[in-house]
Amino acid sequence: MTNTLLDESPQPCVVAALEAVPKRANLLAWNAPFGWLKLGWRDFLAHPKTSFFYGLPFWCMALVLDAVFQFEPEYAMVVVSICLLLGPFVAMGLFDSSRRREQGLTPDFMGSLTCWKQHLPGVGMLAGVLLVLALLWGRASLVVTALFLIPSCRPTSM
Repeated sequence: MTNTLLDESPQPCVVAALEAVPKRANLLAWNAPFGWLKLGWRDFLAHPKTSFFYGLPFWCMALVLDAVFQFEPEYAMVVVSICLLLGPFVAMGLFDSSRRREQGLTPDFMGSLTCWKQHLPGVGMLAGVLLVLALLWGRASLVVTALFLIPSCRPTSM
């Protein structure tokens, strides 16, 4: 009994060459970031309560990071990873308000609180990836801090 699948010589799979789409970089003027800051300032002046609401968590993160760095430096990297985890979600509402204003619509504060619902699969994936990275970074940073930065944790020689 012979296996006909093995007896036949397989035909190689040849993939047709794809035409590469030429990549185009957007060239920016050296002062483009100043224009973005100007637009951000206009958004702030147009809706200061919304801007303060979304700016307050970033200010609080900076205060917490400063306090942890001063009093418990071994946890500073953990707090940084938590801030990196929370930052995109806090900024999402601010981005929504700016987007609505740029489109000529009135920014809706309650709508900006729930803007993530429109992009739930992407937000869920972002949350999952950032959570795993934060957990890994938190563990790794504690080990690195304990081994290299804190003298009392170093093993003593006999």
